[in-house]
Amino acid sequence: MNAAQAIEEIDKYGITSDILNKEYGISAGTLSNYKKKKKAPSKRQSSQSKVLEVLYYALRLISSHPGVNPLKELRDLRFAENLDLKDLVKKYEKSDIDLIKLTVKETVERKLNEKQVVRALDRFKEKYTYVNDETLEKASEESPDLVQGIVLDENINTLARAHALYALSLSANDEYFSFIKGFVNHSAPLIRESAIMGLYEYYDLEEERHLEVKDSFKEILNHEKAKGIRSKTISLLEQMEQ
Repeated sequence: MNAAQAIEEIDKYGITSDILNKEYGISAGTLSNYKKKKKAPSKRQSSQSKVLEVLYYALRLISSHPGVNPLKELRDLRFAENLDLKDLVKKYEKSDIDLIKLTVKETVERKLNEKQVVRALDRFKEKYTYVNDETLEKASEESPDLVQGIVLDENINTLARAHALYALSLSANDEYFSFIKGFVNHSAPLIRESAIMGLYEYYDLEEERHLEVKDSFKEILNHEKAKGIRSKTISLLEQMEQ
């Protein structure tokens, strides 16, 4: 995408020429040239054309997260050394633009994923008031993304996160199988045990998962050290092989 196309797309996010000029250092003359497409493509990008391309890239990334205001989130974003997007491009002007985009992507994903977890927890309490087994089980059917948010929030106590992880499995939603499986090696024994119990729920409810769950349990026994969890895993595996 060239700068002229980027400006057209950026405009759709409500970013006016005035904002581009004042906040991102894109001069009025440059904007006029690009809008009229007088600027011929060049193998060597100018600093301003890089800003435009990276700006559009960042807006697309941010807008892929539901419930966010792309312009507001963009203004709040800070990269290494507390740089905003314009200063980031300026600092690494001589670098390949793909490297700048990689920095933008990593920062956007990290920041917005953190905020998404907070929003998920707030929405959970707003909808269900309390976080307990009953509300978690109900939410796993109605709003599993909110339950996933509880699991991911390290500010919540381990017991609640473990209960949320198990509750997420009760709907046997195929979308969350790999997510639950990813916790069988978690550092917290309670969460590991909940992941194992969750996988067993998939075995119990989905016949096509039988072989995969059995193999997962056998793999768990190869490295699990906690006696209680080993005992539980062996017991469940024996039930599956009956």
